[in-house]
Amino acid sequence: MRVLERRFGRPDAIIKQELNKLRRMTPMNGGMGNISSFANKVNNCVAAIRTLNKLSYLSAPEMTDEIVDKFNDILKFKWCEYKDSQSSDEPELVMLSTFLNKIADQCSASMPIEKGGSRNLRPTPERRPRRTNTINTMKYDDNNSNSHTAFQPSNRSTINVKMICPLCNNEHGLPDCGEFVKLNMSEKWDAAKGFACVSDA
Repeated sequence: MRVLERRFGRPDAIIKQELNKLRRMTPMNGGMGNISSFANKVNNCVAAIRTLNKLSYLSAPEMTDEIVDKFNDILKFKWCEYKDSQSSDEPELVMLSTFLNKIADQCSASMPIEKGGSRNLRPTPERRPRRTNTINTMKYDDNNSNSHTAFQPSNRSTINVKMICPLCNNEHGLPDCGEFVKLNMSEKWDAAKGFACVSDA
């Protein structure tokens, strides 16, 4: 029993481990993609502190500051707004956990709903814009054929190049071809070997 108490019965060590997880969180990028992860980790830490009855850790402002430093600018602003609007004497870490849970709920409500079974499906590739090439056309000057200025740029023209799929001959590139996407790797390789750009001429 003493071995178990020594190993698992040190509440401070468990809480410090949870706090270190918060310190190791990667800072947010421009979006709100990992807000749920932030909310979950802070929530778990608060729950561990409460369960172990070490409530003094909830009022440590330096921990809250370290977490807030990982927010993007928009979230920092929202946090300051939220904190100013609260009149309770709730510890800052608990307040931060409540705030992050609210923001995570708002973000998940605005995300598109995933259809069941779509986990294994590949995302539909975005349509690429048609490739446009600009070329210079030259006018030959017969009167000055020995000069280095014999060719003068006359105008610029734009040519729209239609992408023709080498597999199904429809108007799209190979990566956008539904037939090509369905093939396994060896079938794709066999199909690619048959294209004029790859085969020996």
